[in-house]
Amino acid sequence: MARSPIRERSTPTISANELAAYMVASDVGREGIIQRARWQPAAPVVRYRDARRAIVRFLADPHRSAQILLEARARLEMLAEDPTGRPFAREDARASIGAIDAFQAGLNSFGFGGMYFEAPPQGLGPLDIEGVAVTVSLDLVVRASDRRRGDLTGGVLLRLSKGADGESEAASARRRDVGMYAATLVYMACAEQLAGLGMPSPAHCFSVDVQRRERHRASSQYLTREANLRAACRGIQRAWSSVAPPPGA
Repeated sequence: MARSPIRERSTPTISANELAAYMVASDVGREGIIQRARWQPAAPVVRYRDARRAIVRFLADPHRSAQILLEARARLEMLAEDPTGRPFAREDARASIGAIDAFQAGLNSFGFGGMYFEAPPQGLGPLDIEGVAVTVSLDLVVRASDRRRGDLTGGVLLRLSKGADGESEAASARRRDVGMYAATLVYMACAEQLAGLGMPSPAHCFSVDVQRRERHRASSQYLTREANLRAACRGIQRAWSSVAPPPGA
């Protein structure tokens, strides 16, 4: 008997970017997000992996050597033009080139000058938010210091997906709101998991929308967004077992 291409998560589990998108979605959109979170492909596809690795290496490099991005781009160009490569690999290579180009074009607007980045500690688990396991897969840890508060810590979560071309102002506003919720989740992860590195600082917790060349920072008034996230997770926890699998699963 053929193995099902879909596997079920019995425990409510969702990624930070999925939860952030859930916060601004319609009722139908929310059902779809829960369905995709519960019923996962047995062989998940990871998009933009090479672009993410290159951007992370660049930001963590003390010299911010442009050569890191140039070499990654050259490798991706070879993959994109390889006639023997799988169609998905070639398409993803082209998309990753676009993400690296967008990052380089927006580098000055991200405001990362003078900040120190490092790899996050290994083995960080998900946050338990009202019975939902929320995976906040930090790409980088931010380290800073303040004369009054001492050592500070924060984090970076990259968003590499490309929105629709020519999206409306309302859609752009929703995308920015997604970024603010994602940045709030970064702060919640830092407060719970990285406090040993320094005082968690909302001002150093970011969601970076690479394709839109925007950096979203956790607001100092983050408590309202945190309360909204907790309420949403209570709803996800209640709805989880009732969401049907996609057709053909």
